[in-house]
Parts: sequence; structure tokens; C-alpha cells
Amino acid sequence: MRVLAIGAHPDDWEFHCGGTLLLYRRAGHEVVVCIATNGDKGSKRVPSRELAEIRRRESQAAADRLGAELLWLGFEDGALQDGLEERMAFVEAIRRARPDVVLAHDPDDYHPDHRASARLVRDALFLSMVPQFATESPALTWWPSLYWMDSCSPQFLPTDYVDVTDVFAEKEALLALHASQAEWIDDLSQTDIGEPMRVTNRFRGLACGAKYAEAFCREVRAAGGTASRLLP
Repeated sequence: MRVLAIGAHPDDWEFHCGGTLLLYRRAGHEVVVCIATNGDKGSKRVPSRELAEIRRRESQAAADRLGAELLWLGFEDGALQDGLEERMAFVEAIRRARPDVVLAHDPDDYHPDHRASARLVRDALFLSMVPQFATESPALTWWPSLYWMDSCSPQFLPTDYVDVTDVFAEKEALLALHASQAEWIDDLSQTDIGEPMRVTNRFRGLACGAKYAEAFCREVRAAGGTASRLLP
């Protein structure tokens, strides 16, 4: 299969579905990761333009370590909108990736960029199959299955779990490549960058009999996707 993970910011896919992507790669599937914004607001001391360049390099290093292709859309951090320019970019990213399954942010997630990304993914998946909605890449002839990633919220109700215990150390290593965010996360939550992920994945693991797990909610749409579970 071909798998596409779409995150609003650099480090989002590593946090929310990095273990699942590692399992996909271990099983021989192709993985593409798409980052919607450049992450240029995630520091109190590094200027935005410089930070965007740092975060792109960190994202490329993580994608390379995973063995995935990186699609970088480059929209401004904190300002992602559900507009035509953004919609066209998301449609082109989906067509270029040509995925069987898409992993994306939960529509009710805490961050406005996450919520905007979810709306864009939902709409772009449909438009990616419409030939007269023209982008550089050809239209899809199938409708990929869509899973929302864990929002770390008590209100998130999973339909599926993936046991990521065997790859959790590597998932932590992927997230740690985003060294520019260590100070920022510490200022926001008085913890290291990996602690919220460890707590969330341990909690989801308790729900499914694993040490660490990632949770997803399958999006069910008219004529969309497949009845088969496509998660590892």
C-alpha cells in the first residue's frame, strides 16, 4: 500500500502516528509525510524565517530516518485557512502521494491549524478524484480510506488501536530529531518534548492491552474508502 500522513506542523506526524508509520515501513509499505505549515512560530528566541528553515531540516531528517517522502507545503504557522489556495495544495499533495490510506488530524483537535488541516483533508480527498479540478498531478480513480489521529483529548473516541510497543523507542528517536522544539515545549507545559506522547500512548495502550498504542478514529463517508481495516 501507499500511506499518506498529513500533519499541520513539523513534528505532528511523529507525535500522533509515528509508531504506526514505522510499522507500515517495517511491513514494506510506502509512506509519504506531508507538512502543511512551516512551523515558524514555535520559538520565543529564533526569528521566524530562520526557524522555518530549521524546522524543514528537522522534518527532512525525520522523514529520511523513517524512509518516507516529505511533502512540504510551507503555509504560515498559526494561520492555516480553509481557502482555495490551501485546498488546491492539499489536493495536489494527495494526488502526488496517491495513497490507499490517509492519516490526518482530528477535526476537533485543540489547535486551529489542526482543525483547518482536518477540514482541508476531508474536502481535498473528494476533490482529488474530480478530473476537472485541475492540479499538476492527475486525479485519483479511487477514494482513499481516512483515519483521524489521536487528539490526546478525553473527548476523542477511538475506533481502532495500533500496538506500537515494539517500535516505541524508534518513535521517540524520530520526535527527538525536532530539537528546536525542546525549549518551546518546556515553556508551554514544563515537560520534555516526549513526555506528553509517552503518557498518551501509555494511556491508549491500557485500553487495548498493549504497553504503548496509538489510537485512531475511522472516518466513514458515503462511497468512501473500504470496509477493510488498513492499519497495521
